[in-house]
Amino acid sequence: MDPRGMRKKVAEAAARLRLSKARRDLAKLKAAKKMIEEERAEAAAEERAAAELNDTEYIRWPAFRVMETIPEISETKSVDIQVHGMKARFYLSRPDEDIVPLRYLKRADKDKIVHRAVWIFRIARNGRRVNQNRWPTLETIFFDVFRNLKNSPQWDKGLFEDEAGSAATCPTNLEFRQARYKQDNVLHALISELFFNVDVMHPTSKPMLWFHLYPKVMGEYLEYWTGYKEKRQDGPCTSGRVVVDYYPDAILPSYPTSPKNQPNPLTHPQTLTDNQPLHKTLSQNFQLHLGQLLTNLHHMHIHRHHLPDQEVFLINLHGSRLHVQRAIFPSSKTSRIYCKKYKPVDTSNTELHTFRAGDATRRYTEQDLEHDIDQLDWLHTLKEERTEAPDEDDAPVFRVLASKEYDLWKKTDWHAALKLLAGLNRYLMGGRAKCGVMQNMFEKFPLEEQEVSQPVESSSSSAARR
Repeated sequence: MDPRGMRKKVAEAAARLRLSKARRDLAKLKAAKKMIEEERAEAAAEERAAAELNDTEYIRWPAFRVMETIPEISETKSVDIQVHGMKARFYLSRPDEDIVPLRYLKRADKDKIVHRAVWIFRIARNGRRVNQNRWPTLETIFFDVFRNLKNSPQWDKGLFEDEAGSAATCPTNLEFRQARYKQDNVLHALISELFFNVDVMHPTSKPMLWFHLYPKVMGEYLEYWTGYKEKRQDGPCTSGRVVVDYYPDAILPSYPTSPKNQPNPLTHPQTLTDNQPLHKTLSQNFQLHLGQLLTNLHHMHIHRHHLPDQEVFLINLHGSRLHVQRAIFPSSKTSRIYCKKYKPVDTSNTELHTFRAGDATRRYTEQDLEHDIDQLDWLHTLKEERTEAPDEDDAPVFRVLASKEYDLWKKTDWHAALKLLAGLNRYLMGGRAKCGVMQNMFEKFPLEEQEVSQPVESSSSSAARR
């Protein structure tokens, strides 16, 4: 080979190497500069907000709007099912704010993990077309989710679109049962990675010990009731449950950690069989809702003939399509079924504050207003309950709201699903969800008053100070 040509090639290779290194250094400098600019912008925004707060002499309004937290009920497809005399009506493809209150979704929208760019979507908007063998070793975020999703059973249609049921397409050399286990791992990897990055924890009565939500693979058959002392255990097997866990693990021996004693606020089922019709799937989902309801009630202080209002959440994955269900169990309906009678504890007592326009001494904190908004949202959710069971002798019809189905292979659906799950995590850990397990936890470890929450006064009292 010509020495002159050889030297020329070596020089070109060295030049390309230097150019590549310079480009990497430039990218790092740009990223660092962008990070510094964002930190400066956040600091400036905080200073402006603090200055505006100091100069304000009027009411400090909450960071949310009242009407935005109470969405209108939309008309969607409904399916009626019945399980041993217990009736339920599923409302499919509901907007996310029907599943999780809107202000928790807005908080979740600010979480960085919700908008973080996953490697598989940097190349294409549809992850099915991406060769996962090229996944970088250092890019571990959500890697297990898509690795298991690739080996999960896939359906051409979503669960809500396929009423008769259809056959699933499984990967080569994998039976449906084996592929179904991969689908269970998808949910576990997704929820554990997301909840870890959202990082919502609350302190306990012990120093340096917090509790949070964490998913666990727990295949079990939940017991549920269909009437007064009518116990049943013929429901489907769960693929896992989201439990209340403690951090750090080193201090855990003081608390029960076995699956039977560990509080379970919500469940996520698995697709049990192939060619399963929609009606049968929803019936099995309702059995899981009833099982979780019984778990919630076991953690509550029950009055005679008056069970508390409850709501149950269920995360469902059908192939690559994920949706969340919210079952509403009003006190009047569950009490008539489980206690054979409904007797309100105190009809004169109401959880909503009484607002008086001319009251100059009444002072409201932002947390008071948030509490009232949550109660109004719950009342809005129950506004159609009376029309569904007008008679005490009739079998009550429970409502189950199901979100849209989000295809995890698609970029837009992926981020929408992350936002919904992150909002659900924040709602359950916010102390306002009517979930018996979480209500019991916040009764043991109440939320402390936020220091940033300033009292809100009526306009008449502020005018009196002048």
